[in-house]
Parts: sequence; structure tokens; C-alpha cells
Amino acid sequence: MKTKKEKIRKFIKFIKESWKDPQKKAILMLIIMFLFFSFVVISVRTTHSNMDKEVENPKDNTFEFSLSNIENSNYHFIYTVKVDDNITIYEGDRFYDKELFSIGEDKYYRYKDVYLKDIKGVWSTIDNPYLFSDFKEIDKIQSLLKLSSFLSKTEYNDSNKVYNYNITTSTILKTLESIETDIDDISNVISITTDSEGNAIEINYDLSSYSIYKKLGNKVSLNIKYTKFGEIENIEDPK
Repeated sequence: MKTKKEKIRKFIKFIKESWKDPQKKAILMLIIMFLFFSFVVISVRTTHSNMDKEVENPKDNTFEFSLSNIENSNYHFIYTVKVDDNITIYEGDRFYDKELFSIGEDKYYRYKDVYLKDIKGVWSTIDNPYLFSDFKEIDKIQSLLKLSSFLSKTEYNDSNKVYNYNITTSTILKTLESIETDIDDISNVISITTDSEGNAIEINYDLSSYSIYKKLGNKVSLNIKYTKFGEIENIEDPK
């Protein structure tokens, strides 16, 4: 015990004497700074290890989730489009090739590529009312995802996961509009949220780069939420 105390006293005496010497003081300061920054790095790593698991990069672009429930075309949906400060919300049901949905108080019906609107009790043919409609269709979603670059995966405590992908504007233009470009653009982002069983239940897009190029807005985001898979029994044709 005395030996330990003696060593401590000698160490303290050494520090005091070294502190009076400018060269030794500089060396001590460097050692202290090194120990401090080492502590900070270890603390940051420890903090991240206790958070939700994220930024996991797989070796390839193989999907770890399933889009089959969306492919089956039987669900309730809420499709939200935000262009700068303007928000449009579509809500309705899909039953295979049919949709019955609303935008605010206005009601719409869709059969394949035909759209009708209830105008004072009369269903009249109209143009496609969906903004950014291609990004809502499952075949286009799959095509875009296959051409995207995997960015990260976040896993939450409720077992839901979010998969994030980057996709360039030039890739979107080629895929959706058959337009060839070689622009050097900032990537857009596609995010897929899955439930505890790995089924996709929500899709988010940040299409700001694409929309600026197309002069559609400075900041564009799309969100599609899906519920009631397989529960829509029928959609009657309007009379």
C-alpha cells in the first residue's frame, strides 16, 4: 500500500516539475489532448451502438422486403403530394383495376386509364387527376427501385424498417419518359417502410432534384401509405 502511495507522490511531483519546463509542458498538453479526443471518439461510438441500427449497406441491391401486397392491388391508400408549400391529398380504395378516391370533397373513379369525376351527381370523363402519377404505380416503383443505389437501412424497436435508396434525375427521365440525358445532378431519394413481417406499407419520395430539372417546383415530396391489404371487397362502377 505504501509502495502505491509512494508511486503516486512521485508521479505528482514529476507532473509539477515537468509543468515548469516549457518543452515538457508542451508534451504533456499533447498527451492530454490525445487522451481527450480518444475519449470523445469512444463515447460517440458507444452512443451510436445504443441507437436504432442504421446505415447497413448490403453487398447488392437485392430487396430484403416484399412489395407483393401492393402488387395484389387490393388496399386502402393515402397519397400525399407536397410541391413547395402546396399539399394535395388523395385518399381511397383500390380493387384491382378500379379505384374510388377523393381529393377533399371531390370524388373520383378510375378504371385502368379512364378517370371519372362526380360533378353535381353526374360522373364525367376527365384527365388523370393524379400529380406525379407514375410514382404511384407499382410497376414504375419496382423499375425505379431496381435502378436505384442502396443508401441505408434503419431498424426501429417495433421491428419496422426503412430502406433508403438514391436515384438520379437522369435515371428517372430515362425510365419514365425514355429521355436520355447526361446531367450531373443531385440524387433523389426513395424510402420504403416495412412492417415487422417485411411487407412494404409506406413509400416516400424526395424528388426535389427531378422537379427542379422539370421546372415543377423547388421542393417536391410524395408519400403513399397503404392499409387494409386484401380487405376491399368490391368497387361498384358509377351509374
